[in-house]
Amino acid sequence: MSDTRGIALVLVLFVMMILLIVTMTLSSMAMTDNQISLSHFYAKKAFNLARSGVIRARAELKTNASWGQSTVTHIYPNVGSYAVTVELKTNSGNGNSYWLVTSVGQVGEYKRTIYSWLEPEPFSKYMYMTNSEIGQNGDTIWFVDGDSLDGPVHTNGYFSVYKHPDFSGKVTSANNGDSRYNSTNKTYSQGGSTYTDPSKFFRYYTNYTQDYPVAKNDSPDYSFTGGVSQADFPFNLNQLKAKATYTYNGNVNYIKFLSTGQAEINTTGSTKVYVSTSNATLYINGNVNSMYGTIKGQVTVASSGDVKLSNNIVYSNTETDLLGVVAQSDIIVNTSSNVSSDIVFHASFMAVEGSFYVQNYDSGVDRGTISIFGSLTQKNRGAVGTFGGRSNTGYSKKDYVYDKRLAFMKPPNYPTTGKIVVKAFLRDKGSLGGN
Repeated sequence: MSDTRGIALVLVLFVMMILLIVTMTLSSMAMTDNQISLSHFYAKKAFNLARSGVIRARAELKTNASWGQSTVTHIYPNVGSYAVTVELKTNSGNGNSYWLVTSVGQVGEYKRTIYSWLEPEPFSKYMYMTNSEIGQNGDTIWFVDGDSLDGPVHTNGYFSVYKHPDFSGKVTSANNGDSRYNSTNKTYSQGGSTYTDPSKFFRYYTNYTQDYPVAKNDSPDYSFTGGVSQADFPFNLNQLKAKATYTYNGNVNYIKFLSTGQAEINTTGSTKVYVSTSNATLYINGNVNSMYGTIKGQVTVASSGDVKLSNNIVYSNTETDLLGVVAQSDIIVNTSSNVSSDIVFHASFMAVEGSFYVQNYDSGVDRGTISIFGSLTQKNRGAVGTFGGRSNTGYSKKDYVYDKRLAFMKPPNYPTTGKIVVKAFLRDKGSLGGN
């Protein structure tokens, strides 16, 4: 009996010891899990505070390019803080400026850091953009059968469509000034019917059955949406003028780009000037009466008046060369109306207060296809040809292809929309304060 009681007591003590070990283990695991959860919670808060710093920098830099060069700290009582430092840097590849933003969020001893690359959003983010699709003389200008636009397309006005123009990317319109669009109800009235489908918010030539845009080569990226927000279109040439590497006051007879990496500028009579096209900005305080040639390098040409294009402009290397052409007034394709010959432009074009159009587009013969590899921005759309008659005039077909490099780079000092965009960011894994 005594031995039996002793064995039972030992067993009871053993079981109690096992239970105690299990209880302590479970308690330790619970404490560890709780600590992990708290660490994750505080690290998450620190990361969100770091993001707040980046958002603050993005908002401030819109109006003050020097903001944050001395570290800016903001404290949220009983929550945490962020500290933001902004460094203005220059891209050695094309001379464009950007901001490197370092934002450190802290909650107690927990820190998270975000490194962001911010820069002004260029107008060249669109393959094609207009403030209005109505010409300067009040004429409606159409996208027609045979037209091909490869890239993002936007107008603050409204599109008019004849038969089946091709698009490969997102096509959007704000429908400003469109009497058929009801911005309050988000509806579109045409042909005696009212539509709520934004893909029908465009003007047709005959009816929706015969006239509608289509996806180029069945592109999965194509969509058409009307009634969207308008894109900003304010800009003047002051920034380009201030940053010019070459300035000429007066009209120039021509600018001929040379594959040697220079621009030959004929100013008056036989006077010629040779200017490098390596990360260059050329400002002409006057008209450019002719422009053509082969680009080598990265260059922007700005004119306070008109720019006329008289022949092909092409890149020597489509992977490294870039051209921006900015005219305060019009960009005019000035070719013979009686010669049928395709024309090709490699460039980002912008007509600030005017249009991109073809001289005498409504007379002569069908000149063929006008091709752009780059981007095209104009305040009012300009005509490049005619359609629907017994014979076409001007350039009867458009082949516009977006230079996808423009999504992350731009010609030197090319105009921006005024918005600040995040091009890239890198975040660390977090740390305790002092490490």
